[in-house]
Amino acid sequence: MFKKTIYFIILFLIIMLSIMVTPVKITKMEKVLLEFNLDDKWSSGYNVNCLTGEGKHDKSTKVKTSHCSCFISSLCKRLGYYIPSTPEYSQFHLADKQVEWLSSNEGLKEGWINIDNTIPENYLESQKLANKGYFVIAGVKHDDNINGHIGVVRPFSNVNYNVVLKRGPIIMASSVPNTYASYLDDEFRLNEKLFEHLKGRIQFFYNKNIPK
Repeated sequence: MFKKTIYFIILFLIIMLSIMVTPVKITKMEKVLLEFNLDDKWSSGYNVNCLTGEGKHDKSTKVKTSHCSCFISSLCKRLGYYIPSTPEYSQFHLADKQVEWLSSNEGLKEGWINIDNTIPENYLESQKLANKGYFVIAGVKHDDNINGHIGVVRPFSNVNYNVVLKRGPIIMASSVPNTYASYLDDEFRLNEKLFEHLKGRIQFFYNKNIPK
């Protein structure tokens, strides 16, 4: 009896030790996102180099409010995906051009798929795909009340999916201010007191080719 007890104690300690020393596996997508510095780059209120996020001299571009589309451009370039960007396109209303392109046949040929489920199923699917390692983008085009906006759905292993169903997936974006992780309803509120204005308008896309 004593030997059996010792055996189970040792077995338990081995299992616990293996759990403690096993590194947490993160996706390539999350590894790349961890390399981006939104504290000092793609800062709102400044002109920036679209792909590096570094500040440029005043009036060097037409945009200094926020740089969501430039952050997405840099992320796509880092991962090897094409998306409309500078210098081919102006930074002005670039998020609109990117969302339109993602919805086009050209975007489809490049592997981008529209998650066209209705709310809240598209919220849930977007977060689950991101957690599996897919590159997932959320975007909305401008209207008379808001500017266009675009961001990446961030992998988040400990996310509460019940909250996601209500508030949307976790977003990382260059914004006002830049954010590393916030729920969709906060990130896409865009100075609106109520998020209702954007419900159903935000589109979600993922690339069928997982970053390697």
